[in-house]
Amino acid sequence: MELVTPHIRCPDTVALFRAAITTDLANIDVLRRQGLDEIFPLGIEGVAQGSPLSPLVANLYLHDFDKTMNDGDVICLRYIDDFLILGKDMGCVDRAFNKAQRELKKLSLQAYQPSTTSEKASRGLTAKGFDFLGCFVSAGLVQPSTATRERFKKRIKSDLDASIRMMKFSVEAGNISPKGTYSGALQNLDRVILGWGKAFSFCSNGQWIKGLDDYITGALVQYEVEKGNLFQKSKGTAQRRMLGVRLLSDTHSERSEPV
Repeated sequence: MELVTPHIRCPDTVALFRAAITTDLANIDVLRRQGLDEIFPLGIEGVAQGSPLSPLVANLYLHDFDKTMNDGDVICLRYIDDFLILGKDMGCVDRAFNKAQRELKKLSLQAYQPSTTSEKASRGLTAKGFDFLGCFVSAGLVQPSTATRERFKKRIKSDLDASIRMMKFSVEAGNISPKGTYSGALQNLDRVILGWGKAFSFCSNGQWIKGLDDYITGALVQYEVEKGNLFQKSKGTAQRRMLGVRLLSDTHSERSEPV
């Protein structure tokens, strides 16, 4: 607020901005009972996760940090709360990192110490390649990192497994979530692939694309086998619900229910 307020003449806009960056949780009592309240920002601490204000506030708050870090013999690239320091040798980079820690301390922040065992920060020669923002960067090649690809594969398998569980449940309960149906699961999978693919469309073409497509094809083959086994054990009505093709009797009963 101290950074922004001097540049805004309208008091209503200032009030709106203040309200927007204050995080209030309506279900804080429930979260406390579940022991989850500590992982959410409260009051003036933080902006709601996923809010477009998050990168804006980060850029305002870290503007002086960016200027200071790039006023020397290194290049410092930052995206939200991740930053990369590039320099001519390790000594140069290490000195710049120590400088970064001093600058961040002024803002009551700190960065993870880079080490070979840390998943949060690392240091090394660019010639060997490095991970940054979910990508592995090397000379002439940018591709999703190994960890990023593994998370994507895990998401694919998790969504398909969840659909099988929901279809099994529908046989017993006579109802099913649209997302868990056969058609719903395939539509959801297609959207996930499209979103993930576009997010990494800037990456270089390479074997990693074929590897992921082969994995998805294999996961779908297994999904088809499990879906086929469920179909063999089910009757026509249950099969319709599994497929995600509604019954006319269901629509009739929905219209008959009192409002």
